[in-house]
Formats: sequence, C-alpha cells, structure tokens
Amino acid sequence: MKNGDKFVTPGKHRQGQTKKQIDDFDLCVIRQKVIFFYKVQKKVPTLRKLLAVIREENFVRSDEFLRQILNSTGFKFKKCPTNRQALIEKPVIASKRTYICKS
Repeated sequence: MKNGDKFVTPGKHRQGQTKKQIDDFDLCVIRQKVIFFYKVQKKVPTLRKLLAVIREENFVRSDEFLRQILNSTGFKFKKCPTNRQALIEKPVIASKRTYICKS
C-alpha cells in the first residue's frame, strides 16, 4: 500500500444515533400513568403494560426509550420475591415529594 504508508479501513467514522428529546408534558403523562397503575388499577406496572397504555396517548417510541426515561425521572425496576420486575419510585424522590406536599 503506497497511499502515504497508511492503511485505509472503511467504516471507522460512524456517526452515532441522534438523541431523542422528550418534553415536560410527556414526562408528566408518563409519571401520571405509573401512578394511575398503582392507585386506580391496583396493579404493578410493567414496561410492556405501561408502553401499551402510553401508546394510546400517541407516544410512539420504543420500549428501550421508555425504560431510559423512567430511569432518568426517578423510577427503577426492582426484583420482587415472585421473580418479577416491579417499577418503584426511588426513595429519595418519594421523600422529596412527600416533603413538598406537607409544606
């Protein structure tokens, strides 16, 4: 190879995917749907069930994107004794919310 003694390999400069943005209204809708599962339906929300309900509100994103949004907004999945994943709110966020509501 006599191209200035450099090896040329294709595909080294790939661009990453663009970051998807979500506005505050959609975040509020997602949070309200999680609370709706617990308070009204008395069920533990799974990612699949939550995505089905949110898609009725014209939220057309993937389940992985929804999982990332839930993790960034203060929810996490915790394993239950029945070997299922339950969506719970992080204790720090819950204590801040109860402190604000009491004031």
